[in-house]
Amino acid sequence: MPLYGLPMEAIIGMGSAANPLNRDTVTLMLYVVFPFNLLKHAATSVITYLIYKRCGNALRSVLRVETPTPHKGGAAA
Repeated sequence: MPLYGLPMEAIIGMGSAANPLNRDTVTLMLYVVFPFNLLKHAATSVITYLIYKRCGNALRSVLRVETPTPHKGGAAA
């Protein structure tokens, strides 16, 4: 199946130029696509976490959402 108009052999050849362990489609997925996606998703997760930590408090104050406080009593009266 051609990707961007390129035959799969050309894509595997480009992948083997970057990583000599690539010989076929399976090794291309294992040694190129999987590590790239792993790093991409890790970076996305870290960036999302950092942005949410800064924006979460501001959003809560704008929306006036109170954070729940732990209940200090026993049974309700």
